[in-house]
Amino acid sequence: MTTINPTKEAIKLYAKQLRTPSFTDYEAIIRQLDNEQSYEHFLRDLMRREVSQRQENQQKRRIKAAKFPYPKTLDEFDFSRLIHISPATVWELASCDFIKIDRVL
Repeated sequence: MTTINPTKEAIKLYAKQLRTPSFTDYEAIIRQLDNEQSYEHFLRDLMRREVSQRQENQQKRRIKAAKFPYPKTLDEFDFSRLIHISPATVWELASCDFIKIDRVL
């Protein structure tokens, strides 16, 4: 017989109402925390996971909305067609490492 944990059920309900579905996976984050880490670390990691999940979902929605005929990646690109640009330059630009973003970690 499975017992219902009212705290877990309340967290699921609140996560649904707040539209933060990744919060229901809070136990995985708790397991990754050290004993010395504070509640702020837990909350930061939980929120980071939610932001990451939202960004991933937005990217999927945008790709779907673009209605591309088929997926295409740089792995399939024929670099021999580029005369004045090396493949290394293209890969460097694709990484977007040249963009500086101030992030709070």
